[in-house]
Amino acid sequence: MMRLEDMVDRARTMDMEDPLKVFRELFLIPQDVIYMDGNSLGLPPRESVEGVMRVLKEWENLGVDGWLKGEIPWFTMPEEMGRRMAP
Repeated sequence: MMRLEDMVDRARTMDMEDPLKVFRELFLIPQDVIYMDGNSLGLPPRESVEGVMRVLKEWENLGVDGWLKGEIPWFTMPEEMGRRMAP
């Protein structure tokens, strides 16, 4: 039977060797939290937060004109998202 200290050391080693660890930096992770809930929206990706803030700024500056004059016009945004996700 493994001691708790050995299990913690093994977990730390596995974390350091994890080939997916580079993706951790892409998300907003609260400090001092171990987030293990796989049954929710999950943690927000940094890029998504930036995108939402950009669109909110467009809404503030363009108002209703954002439908046709946004960086990605809101009217065609669903098609653009589909195009980007398709590959």
